[in-house]
Amino acid sequence: MTPLRTAWISVLKLSALVVACSQLLLPAVAQSDATAAPIVVAANPLAAKAGMEILNRGGNAVDAAVAVQAALGLVEPQSSGLGGGAFMIYYDARTGEVTAYDGREVAPRSANGNLFIRDGQLLSRPEAYVSGRATGVPGAVIMLDQAHQDHGKLPWHDLFNESIKLAEEGFIISPRLGNFIKSDRAPESKTADYRNYLSNGRGGLKSTGDRLKNPAYAETLKSLAKEGSALFRTGPLVDQIIARTRQEPLGGDLQRSDFVDYRVLTTKAVIGIYRGYTVCVPQPPSSGVSLLQGLLMLERFPLSQWGKDDPRSWSALIEAEKLMYADRDQYVADAKFINVPTKGLIDPEYIRSRTTLIKVGQPAPAPKPAPAPKSGPAGTPGKT
Repeated sequence: MTPLRTAWISVLKLSALVVACSQLLLPAVAQSDATAAPIVVAANPLAAKAGMEILNRGGNAVDAAVAVQAALGLVEPQSSGLGGGAFMIYYDARTGEVTAYDGREVAPRSANGNLFIRDGQLLSRPEAYVSGRATGVPGAVIMLDQAHQDHGKLPWHDLFNESIKLAEEGFIISPRLGNFIKSDRAPESKTADYRNYLSNGRGGLKSTGDRLKNPAYAETLKSLAKEGSALFRTGPLVDQIIARTRQEPLGGDLQRSDFVDYRVLTTKAVIGIYRGYTVCVPQPPSSGVSLLQGLLMLERFPLSQWGKDDPRSWSALIEAEKLMYADRDQYVADAKFINVPTKGLIDPEYIRSRTTLIKVGQPAPAPKPAPAPKSGPAGTPGKT
């Protein structure tokens, strides 16, 4: 494989940023050699455009990732946001080092096992989902700022212009966001904030093809460009977040100190090989190890021979994902509190045992997690 000359940055759902060392994971910001044109792939073309604008001005992959995330928070609010958590893996082609940044949001220090219990009963998922108790200290922006300080090229304050313009002038709602708005299955669709923001002014909600403006988001980006991630550590925005989460019937307990004390964690990446490609993912609590597990199971099937239009390919993919998610839900959590068997989940023998359960063309019932793999966590936590 041709050595990468720049980092690969993948922007995933829920504000999660991850990087692939190979060409397998997208969206990405990459340049494979000195002569190839850089590319940006994101979940929305407007976000990709924001990233390309940065590259065209001489920025690097980390600069572009900041711009992409700022745009995604506007045009894909159902999946991304400045108030969420993020992971990034940075590959330095000059040194060959791969660094994982953990910017996952964290619960308030006061959180305990009773957080989602009321009167002795577990809260329903929709009720807990939109409550103030489900809000953690956001880490995406702080993580991006740290990565930019470590590796960025352009000034931080120059990375938000495209997204500010989009927020002020408005953007056309994509089919993906439009379909989300049209569905009423998301718990947040019942909230006043949701309906006020997406109102079409005629008693209904906006839809695909409509223009949506967000001047408040533009003002937040202007402040972020000026102040950096300090905006999410102390000051008016932090106070507003805390106050809003406490307004809910099931208010949270975020404190100012939770924001001040937030730290980005750097770790070694979890690395696997898929059909000759090197795939790098973050440590738990990221679900990256589950992605590796799924790829390693699928490696045992002749997908390239079958092709994308062959039902056997889709059957193998679906059954592998069933097993992958069963294991993820059972074993993957925050490794600061739970011993996640990271190495064990991608151990060849364990992969073999799980793959034998896949019968192509024969849908299996929801699988149960296997006994815990024996080997322990992979990688070593770095400095905070």
